[in-house]
Amino acid sequence: MNSLAARLWHITSIQRRVFGQRLRPFLVLAWLTTLRCFVAITWRLDSIFFRGFRRQVIDRPIFIIGNPRSGTTFLHRFLAEQGDVVGFRAYQMLVPSLTGRALIRPLLPLLASLNPGKHHAAAAHETSIDALETDDAAMFIRFVDGVFLYGYFLCWDDADPSNMFEQLEPGSPQTERDLDFYQQCLKRNLHESGKPRVLGKLFTFPPRIDDVLRRFPDAKLIYMVRDPCETLPSGLSLLTGVQEQHFHISRLPEPTRARFIARVAAGLSLLLTRFVERYRSGEIPAENLMIVRYPDLMADLEGTMARVLEFAELDASPQFRARVREVAEQQRTRASKHRYSLEHYGLDAQSIVDDLAEVYRTFDLAPPEGTSLPPVGRR
Repeated sequence: MNSLAARLWHITSIQRRVFGQRLRPFLVLAWLTTLRCFVAITWRLDSIFFRGFRRQVIDRPIFIIGNPRSGTTFLHRFLAEQGDVVGFRAYQMLVPSLTGRALIRPLLPLLASLNPGKHHAAAAHETSIDALETDDAAMFIRFVDGVFLYGYFLCWDDADPSNMFEQLEPGSPQTERDLDFYQQCLKRNLHESGKPRVLGKLFTFPPRIDDVLRRFPDAKLIYMVRDPCETLPSGLSLLTGVQEQHFHISRLPEPTRARFIARVAAGLSLLLTRFVERYRSGEIPAENLMIVRYPDLMADLEGTMARVLEFAELDASPQFRARVREVAEQQRTRASKHRYSLEHYGLDAQSIVDDLAEVYRTFDLAPPEGTSLPPVGRR
């Protein structure tokens, strides 16, 4: 599927063949095509109406990276309250051009009705058309490719989609394409906001970390890590919740659903292990990378945020420090409303611990109760 047209048609065929939809795939195809044409035209007009964005300097960009459901959204949205940074909002990913945004602002309520994120369970991931979201979505909307394509569509296909992860190999054409586009998006966001720094959240950056640092050598990368036995079912819950609303996947044959779950779990595990391999090499400069463990963020928000701010070279106002104290106090009594289990998805905790033992050891994560790490050197 080298061409955009081929990828769009493949999505349409999956919706018709696997999900049994007939008219809706073509409506989605028409909507995507119209949106892409609008963005393509207005993207070029930016050089006329907003020409200053081209001179914008991207200074020490802050990227929160890590697997979905590892605490990245919490840190991303919380750190955005600091005030001197700008991140992507959902509608800005749908329409990354500045000219286009100026034209569609009166239509934001209509775009809100088309936002697929509205189907997330609020307890799992509260969102809106104006909410900060993962920047990977911008690349998916632009190229209809990558990990979003894998998780939402290709994992349902009969053909094995695992070769898609070749896109994340160092120096791949897809990585260069994504970073070229993303860099231009960041310049536009800085120009529009007037803020001095960008704040992104991406889960496709960890395996591409060498390419990212070549493109942004002064980047501040904050890697969030959490027990995979928690992130895997949580991520699956989020993904399948959206798909149930759109495609009614509970009606599909059990073997088809089981194959989908296995493929998504394998992809999420691969994202983890690719980063761990690079991190353990010791070649990532310390000034570019900070590891934040989810248990530390939850148990000691004030201390962890102080370290994050120092690493990211951000100053905290008295108001922001007060906000940190307020949220830290709330966390001491807060219990998550979102419930999920490995068993619901046919996954086994000990198997996950065995497969991802190096992740647990590297980041000193405690395996779930009732499981144990295998001896060193044995899976």
